[in-house]
Amino acid sequence: LDALLDEQTWIAGSEPSCILTLTDEYPLLLRGDAARRVAKRVRLVDQLLAERLGACPDAIRWRSDLPAQKVLLHGHCDQKALVTTAPTLALLRAIPGLDVEEIPSGCCGMAGSFGHEVGHYEIARAIGEQRLFPAVRSRGDALVAVTGFSCREQIAHHTGVRPMHALEIAAGRLAPDDA
Repeated sequence: LDALLDEQTWIAGSEPSCILTLTDEYPLLLRGDAARRVAKRVRLVDQLLAERLGACPDAIRWRSDLPAQKVLLHGHCDQKALVTTAPTLALLRAIPGLDVEEIPSGCCGMAGSFGHEVGHYEIARAIGEQRLFPAVRSRGDALVAVTGFSCREQIAHHTGVRPMHALEIAAGRLAPDDA
């Protein structure tokens, strides 16, 4: 990867547990300058978009003909621990018509496959029931946004609500010529 990068190139992805492995674990496992250089060129897509909008607020054209919508965000644990959900919140809050709040939740309980393993299923459910699942169930007509696949599956499984990735919500609000 190092040979493919320059100061204008990013390695980007939408799944925190996958993409942030390159910033957190990769340099520790490989212990070299190349791994550290790669780690500095890795971002979540929502980070890149929020950074771009911070530098140029008109960089993305949003639809203005859609109704207002409340959005509740649950961030992935890896994202919360390593880069925070601030960029995701900034991206969603830059979109006209969205009223965005972060659910004050800890982990959803899934942690990869942990929550689906027979011996951990009830523990994983109990973790989500602390704050996250009740907030989702009492959301009213708010959309539930997530940044991780495992979070989406865990919330859907235990609440019956199908969350959307924050990037799906943003994509649905793009002006037609930017879609």
